[in-house]
Amino acid sequence: MGKTFHKLNFEDGILPQDEIKLSKWRLVYLYVFLVVLLGFLFWQLFGLQIVNGDKNLLHANTISRSSVPIRAPRGLIFDSNGQRLVVNIPAFTLYLNPVEIAVEKEEDTISKISEILSVDKEVLFDTYKGKAYNEKGKIPGLTRVTIKSGLTNNDFLSIQPQIGSLSGVYLEEDALRQYEGGEAFSHVIGYVGDAGPKDVAERGFDSNSQIGKIGIEEMYDEVLRGMDGVEIVEKDVRFESENVYIPESAKAGDNIVLTIDSRWQEALFNSLGKYVEDLDGYGGAAIIMEVGTGNIKSMISYPSFDNNLFSKGIDNATFNSLITDNKTPLVNKAIALQLPPGSTFKPILAATALQEGVINKNTTISSEGCMTLPGNIKFCEADRVYLGKMNVSQAIGKSSNVFFCNTGLQLTEKAGGIRTLMNYADQFGIGHKTDLGMIGEQAGSMATPELMIKVHDREWLLGDICNTAIGQGLVTTTPIQMLQVAEAVATGGKIYKPKLVHEVKNQEGTTIRTYEGEVVREIQVDDGNFALIKDGMYKAVNAAQGSAWILKGTPGNPYAKTGSADATEYIDGKPLKGAHSWVIGGFEYGGKEYNFVVHITLGGRGYKSVPVIKDFINCLYSDFAGLPVTNANSF
Repeated sequence: MGKTFHKLNFEDGILPQDEIKLSKWRLVYLYVFLVVLLGFLFWQLFGLQIVNGDKNLLHANTISRSSVPIRAPRGLIFDSNGQRLVVNIPAFTLYLNPVEIAVEKEEDTISKISEILSVDKEVLFDTYKGKAYNEKGKIPGLTRVTIKSGLTNNDFLSIQPQIGSLSGVYLEEDALRQYEGGEAFSHVIGYVGDAGPKDVAERGFDSNSQIGKIGIEEMYDEVLRGMDGVEIVEKDVRFESENVYIPESAKAGDNIVLTIDSRWQEALFNSLGKYVEDLDGYGGAAIIMEVGTGNIKSMISYPSFDNNLFSKGIDNATFNSLITDNKTPLVNKAIALQLPPGSTFKPILAATALQEGVINKNTTISSEGCMTLPGNIKFCEADRVYLGKMNVSQAIGKSSNVFFCNTGLQLTEKAGGIRTLMNYADQFGIGHKTDLGMIGEQAGSMATPELMIKVHDREWLLGDICNTAIGQGLVTTTPIQMLQVAEAVATGGKIYKPKLVHEVKNQEGTTIRTYEGEVVREIQVDDGNFALIKDGMYKAVNAAQGSAWILKGTPGNPYAKTGSADATEYIDGKPLKGAHSWVIGGFEYGGKEYNFVVHITLGGRGYKSVPVIKDFINCLYSDFAGLPVTNANSF
């Protein structure tokens, strides 16, 4: 009898008998594997909880692990010749965590710390309240208030045992940031301080870290700060042993080389300070920049402050004395003052009128001391002096108000007036921050019909173009903006990005980034027109009745434009009338050309600020003779 064969139909899900048996064995193997695995896990659990339970419980209760951040050494800052301006000193810092201290316990905690540190309790409590509280009360989320930095090893050994029972009090090994450049560098370099709640929430900083607050420390914080590491500490109470693991090492920050020459910085600081004090002014600013590079060789704000006070943890009384000083030492006046520029604005009107064809090099206007505007308003020269017939270069040299008022009126009649002047002023950067990028810089303002309505609630009048032409009225500028006006004259209209940093180096001294000169805009004025303006600035120094005659005979072939801005400033609630003194210009030294700006607040007429730059240039050619201008790669 023959066998019957069935056609296998795998598509219908029918398997051969051998396949069915094989599948059953696979399931058996799976069950066996699961039983063995569960048995192994049960045995391990039995061993942990029953056999070794007491031992493991003891181990768990006697072994503790903690994660401690390793602060990365902050990068250093050098001047253009390799002189170190900042150093990190190994030290300890005592700080409080306000979140961990109940309000009712704060005074008692501060009292105990004052005894430990031998510091007046009231001063210490006032400092704590000034940092931990604002007008709304205790600042939420603030986890660090530095009380004392720069503590030594002996201090640590003395203090540590005494703070163990105090909640929210910490003594941390840290590096004290010590600034060696003196007050001349404080506004440029800035300082470090505690990270606040906003820094933590918006910028991702560790709540206990120190961060740059102003100046280079703030601008290049990411470069300088490096990357913190992590240290794991494992302690065994039974054997009083400790193991330390470092799964992530700290990476030191990179070093920064400034464009600033510390010799220039000190010399200009001393010169400006001398004349501010002699003139009984309310502070001042001065900047020197290399033509065609944007390299700032010196940037001064006077009076200044000691930035070491902040790095050590400034007390509230000292801080309040700085912020209430009517000469505003904490304000970087080089970038933050917004005051009328006076006649240093005249080169802008000259460039506008020349480019628009309203005047040319042969145009002459006569001044007999005053002219009459509509409404029988007298518009006069300084001291109503007779200047006679002048072309544009002569008018710049003599700083003629009448010439530029007439030019402004002709601009209104022939070429769009204030709207055209606004366009050129915008190209010069008036009303805009520069690209320096430093915190605290202000934009100033350009006079406009809209601003007139907003400020004085009236329409723009014909005479307003005259006020604007001589840098008065609604025009306000910062010193660094007026430095760029001088730069435009020197370069034929090219404005370079101003910079304070030449390069960044790693800890091995290898350059990892260099900042080259960068043109950020070009003013649409012909070279020939700028040449006429520069000629006028040379005449201000060398010609009869030149407004900057004090510079005559000074080495370096200087050229300048002075400015006097009549003003009433309210200081300590009282109105003080006077004039802000300005001078901008340039000089040569060491085969290079440099631009400068000097400003003295309520220092008097424009020529009053000229001796600042005169003394500085003389210093270059005498005290610094034969020394290199810069040598940024010498270290």
